[in-house]
Amino acid sequence: MTIVEAVAVKRGLHVVKVSAQGTSQDCSGCGGKVLKTLSVRTHQCPHCGLEMDRDENAAINILNRALREVGIILPACRGFDVGRPMKQEAQAMEGVQLSWLA
Repeated sequence: MTIVEAVAVKRGLHVVKVSAQGTSQDCSGCGGKVLKTLSVRTHQCPHCGLEMDRDENAAINILNRALREVGIILPACRGFDVGRPMKQEAQAMEGVQLSWLA
């Protein structure tokens, strides 16, 4: 058990492990593949026009994978007010904490 898992159990939360492989290459808006090198820091999707920081795009993809794993189908982006996603996600998932673990 990792430290993150131990703390989650202690606080009554659930940790969902998902693979982060390909999350910065997949578009969180349309699911299309957007190949890029590590030096490219902005995600720009030629399929749907979504543009955002590459790490933010990857984080949304990781969250969506975890939500599907748990059986909660909520889009982390597009379905929420993008200006305040953390507050709305916390309300929608009370008692559930999602973390990416390498």
